[in-house]
Amino acid sequence: MGCLTTPKVKDPAEQIRLLSELRNEVLMTIKESETKISKAKKDMQEINEKINQIENDLRQNQYSYSETEKLQKAQNVLELKTDYQRVNKSLELFNANHTNFKNSLQMIGSKIDEIKNNEILKQQGEVFIKIGDTDPTPVLRKNYEHQLEQQKKDEKTLNLLKAGNDVLNPGLPTADVLLKQILLGNGTTDGAPPAY
Repeated sequence: MGCLTTPKVKDPAEQIRLLSELRNEVLMTIKESETKISKAKKDMQEINEKINQIENDLRQNQYSYSETEKLQKAQNVLELKTDYQRVNKSLELFNANHTNFKNSLQMIGSKIDEIKNNEILKQQGEVFIKIGDTDPTPVLRKNYEHQLEQQKKDEKTLNLLKAGNDVLNPGLPTADVLLKQILLGNGTTDGAPPAY
């Protein structure tokens, strides 16, 4: 049995219609990713504020808390820092996907332009043949080479963005180490950025 493949669409008007539908879907996905990015940033800010509140409370009231209470508060900070890193990792992924979608949108627009330009070049070639003025082959070849070069650049950019999604953040300290950092005034620099 032969392999089943989707027949290629050859009609330029149908190609443009399909690409326009795809462009609309990508635009909706970009809007959704912008919402996810905004929410992740807000969540990170809220987590950072909670971390700073607990750390400041620990510093100010360290002599009135028992060792168990201090360790519990340090454990709470550690859990919040874990949440912060998790949301931050999601934000990095959302940003990378957002960039990928924007690149896809650009490629779709370029493909639509390419189809339109090819149609114009075909019409130009037909006119030249009718009037016997010139051979359109060099123009068509140059256009094709330019499009091929742009596609290679776009693919290279996409591959670099995908590779960036695989980078991991370093781990967090233990609650004991974190408690010492907080109480000694060194702060915690491994997770959330300082609040302003």
